[in-house]
Amino acid sequence: ELASDMLDVVVDVSCIYGQAGEECDVLAFDSQSAAIITLNNEMVLYMREVSKYLSLVCLMRAENLERQGLIDYNVQILKQALRDVLVGKGYRTPRLSLISNPGSV
Repeated sequence: ELASDMLDVVVDVSCIYGQAGEECDVLAFDSQSAAIITLNNEMVLYMREVSKYLSLVCLMRAENLERQGLIDYNVQILKQALRDVLVGKGYRTPRLSLISNPGSV
C-alpha cells in the first residue's frame, strides 16, 4: 500500500510542478529521477523509473542511501535484466566451426 501511495504522490507532484504548458500525460519524472520518502522508523521508500509504465519502489534503511552509486548500479542491472526478459535478448548459441582456414594447415 505504501508503494502505491508513493506512486500517487509522485504522479500528482509531477503533474503540478511538471514542465509548463504540457498536459499531465508527460510527467517530469524520468529515468534519471528518483523519489525518496523518509518514514518515521528510520526506513525510506526509494522510487526509480524502470520503464515508461513500470517503476521500482524499494523499502530500505535510511543509512543505505549513502551508497547511492551501488543503488544506481543495481537499478541499472535490474532494468537490463527486465528488458532482456520482456523484449528478448535474441540469444544465439555460438557455433564452432570445424573447418579450419585453408592457409592455416
